[in-house]
Amino acid sequence: MEKTVDNEQCVSIFGYDRMTHALRDLLPHAWVLPLETKSVLPVAHRVQTSDYLTFESPGLPSARQRSGRCGVIVGVRRTLASTRIDVPPILMGRVVVTDIIIPTISGGGIPHRFIGLYAPWDPGIDNISLTEFWRSVRDLTQQARSWTIIGDFNATVSAAESSNPTAYISTNSRAFQAFLPTIDGLDAWSLSPERHYLTDYTCHAGSGHSLIDRVLFSHSGVLHGEITLAPYYVGATDHRPIEARIFLNSSPVLSHSPMPSQNSAPRHYYP
Repeated sequence: MEKTVDNEQCVSIFGYDRMTHALRDLLPHAWVLPLETKSVLPVAHRVQTSDYLTFESPGLPSARQRSGRCGVIVGVRRTLASTRIDVPPILMGRVVVTDIIIPTISGGGIPHRFIGLYAPWDPGIDNISLTEFWRSVRDLTQQARSWTIIGDFNATVSAAESSNPTAYISTNSRAFQAFLPTIDGLDAWSLSPERHYLTDYTCHAGSGHSLIDRVLFSHSGVLHGEITLAPYYVGATDHRPIEARIFLNSSPVLSHSPMPSQNSAPRHYYP
């Protein structure tokens, strides 16, 4: 799956075609695509993924331009029961939330909230309060025991995550760091003490490298979670795709799940 930031290539036919092939090869349970489409119109139909239901929040005009800015698409396998959840206005164009039932081998189901996110990069341009933005995301996590957030967080938590030595103390990063202790969750990159922008960067903008594409998961609802760079080149983007493996806590389990049994841990794929 491909993510592009800062240029029009994110809506090129080439980009969507590469993304479609990546999804067919990797077959994730769910995927997230943050965009800067420069359009207020939906674009999810350009990703040819008949095996997935797609949920999209198109880009919204910013205070300084009429064209769209940002936007998020989430895809969930059709074999999984999924329902879209409404978000407050401050999250529109930046967050898509779906509640999914993960089937178990016993025929039951594990409820799991899957959140695709594109955090503000320049709050001044976007006219967004970072404090209110992250507070609204926190509220979404408090509504579900088991959850995962995947996307472009536009933030780092340590000097090892960016070639810019002051990136982790920027306004964006400090707001994200203040958000982390308020949730019952873990940041997957922070569980990898050897991570470094030279080898694990997810974004290469100009001469800079950083780990701004991240995975967060709930502490009580997830037994284990991990993040890796996905072994796939998608092109037409300055971001590298990431892959998350999330192993859910099987309690509580819903009985009489309408979905077929499937004995596997859900995998979320993101650029």
